[in-house]
Amino acid sequence: MQRLISKIKSDSNLSDLLRHSGIMYASGLFSTLLLTIQQISTAKLIGPADYGRLATVMGSGLLVMLIVDVRTWELGTKLLARPILDRDYKETSRVITWLTSADIVAGLISAGIVFVFAGPMATHLLQAPDLEWLVRLYTLSIPFRMISNGITRTSLRMYNRFGLLSAKSIAYGAARILLMTGAALLGLGLEGVIIGAILSEVIGALMLLVMQIGVSRRELPGTALIDFHKPHQFHEGLHMMGGLWLSATLAGLQTETFVPILALLTTPAQVGIFRSGLDIAETIEKLLIPFMLVLFPQVVKSYEQTSRAQFGRMIKQSALLMGILTLPFTLGIIFVGGLILPRLLGPDFTGVSTVASFIAIGFTVYGILMWTRPALIALNRIAELNIVGISVVLISTVCLFTLAPTYGATGGAAIRGGVMVFQNIALGLIFRRIWLQNVNHKQ
Repeated sequence: MQRLISKIKSDSNLSDLLRHSGIMYASGLFSTLLLTIQQISTAKLIGPADYGRLATVMGSGLLVMLIVDVRTWELGTKLLARPILDRDYKETSRVITWLTSADIVAGLISAGIVFVFAGPMATHLLQAPDLEWLVRLYTLSIPFRMISNGITRTSLRMYNRFGLLSAKSIAYGAARILLMTGAALLGLGLEGVIIGAILSEVIGALMLLVMQIGVSRRELPGTALIDFHKPHQFHEGLHMMGGLWLSATLAGLQTETFVPILALLTTPAQVGIFRSGLDIAETIEKLLIPFMLVLFPQVVKSYEQTSRAQFGRMIKQSALLMGILTLPFTLGIIFVGGLILPRLLGPDFTGVSTVASFIAIGFTVYGILMWTRPALIALNRIAELNIVGISVVLISTVCLFTLAPTYGATGGAAIRGGVMVFQNIALGLIFRRIWLQNVNHKQ
């Protein structure tokens, strides 16, 4: 144990990763508990059909967001690393202003798309034409969700403000319980739950914006916080933005089309069972998010600052750490879920434990190989990310139309878990090939 502690202390990258992610992990456990309580209680209170409609509305909004999103949180990590290290305050302010504006514009465009197609969504996906107004109402949350997922979060991470991010995640989870589960408890039904979801997103975005302004005032002394002048890295960033946009679009098509297509191919009840199983399996992802938020900038900064040997060592250590964290939860879902979940959700959710188990396996592989995406971005190999993304979309779509009509939620879960395994192993093999080529070239 003493040797292990000494090894961690001697490795600045690993010690920083563990220290910062430990803060995020502690808060992540609590916020994950809050979100899990909210999801299970809401599903039980409004039933599988309405929960399936809720998942369809939110999933359709997320799909549009992911198609329009220009991935500012990834781009910002790359563009902010050097000016922050060089204390170039003006460039930092210009990058943050540019990418924040991009998030706002992308959010408004996404909201407009969902608003225009609200009628067909209500008729064909929700199978409830009278809920068209509710789909349009949900568009109010989309710009705020885009802001929460974008550069506001990245700027806090780049300045190591993980305590603030932890407080935000707990407050957001509490808001969802209060507003969404509270609406269901009051008997306000699907309409009340969606309104609660909208208010939760507004609260989450406003908290992040206030935090970002406070940190920028401290870290950018004597500099205007809003600077619309073009950053020096504008053209480089614009080129990367195009590649990352394609990558994000492919990722959105691969993940967020599941619920809308499943709604077309099956019934709202099957969608509700799938969504419930996905919510449970996503507890693994939620536990990984604290480490992902720290690992992404850590990988990029490690590639910029340290030797290639240290970079490779950090990747191996992070993979081992993620495996240790995810496997116990996955095994618990597989072996205990069948006993607990039917009692929690009721007889209408038959098969939800199988759904959760399939998807949990996919999240475990994703966790162990979570470093592959930031590593390939650090190597500027976005083209390889897009090739894998295209392959995954094609495989996922063909399998979903083939299996979902017959096997319903279980078939969808097998596909979702399977493509996650394929995608992450493929990225890992690509990185290994590039890494070995670089090593051989240097030799």
